[in-house]
Amino acid sequence: IVPYPPGASTDLVARIIQPSLTASLNQQPFVIDNKGGAAGNIGAAYVAKSPPDGYRLLVATNAITTILPHLTKNPPFDALKDLVPVAKLASGPIGIAVRSDMPVKNLADLIALAKRSPGKLSYGTPGSGSPHHLIGEQIKQLAGIFIVHVPYRGIGPALTDLQGGTIDIVVSTLAALTPLVSAGRLKVLAIAESKRFDDAPNVPTVA
Repeated sequence: IVPYPPGASTDLVARIIQPSLTASLNQQPFVIDNKGGAAGNIGAAYVAKSPPDGYRLLVATNAITTILPHLTKNPPFDALKDLVPVAKLASGPIGIAVRSDMPVKNLADLIALAKRSPGKLSYGTPGSGSPHHLIGEQIKQLAGIFIVHVPYRGIGPALTDLQGGTIDIVVSTLAALTPLVSAGRLKVLAIAESKRFDDAPNVPTVA
């Protein structure tokens, strides 16, 4: 179960490991089922409430296991009791990106633009309570700016709306941004890390 729509980084990881899972279990077929929504809560709740028969795996994110339990008043499942970690699959930085034609070169330019037009800019994330959302809100607090948060059922729809001009900014995993950056459609202004990422050495950090 991938708790995000097709095209999200979590979905890509699932599709990369799918053949290996099948091969390692005597060709037992694995079907990827995307159940997006509520920052991953819908798909996670589906797995948490399923019979513990070993036939359902959740490709979880830290939003599901460490953040949502603290932000949700009445969570639909107990992440610590209802889910059992099996393996860490991947990790990577989160970036702040805009369309290539947006007249900003870096995060400082974006902050300056937001200060000149409070409430006029908007940023998309894979959902409320996601790490992407918390990063966006922390930047707003630290920079003293107001930009509107637009939560989506996954990063794919947010990237579509960014390219179409419906929103101005996305906060997304760098892996999901890379194809659009390579195609010249988006530019990453910064990553939410304390030091630069080896695979994208020219992208500065929020620090």
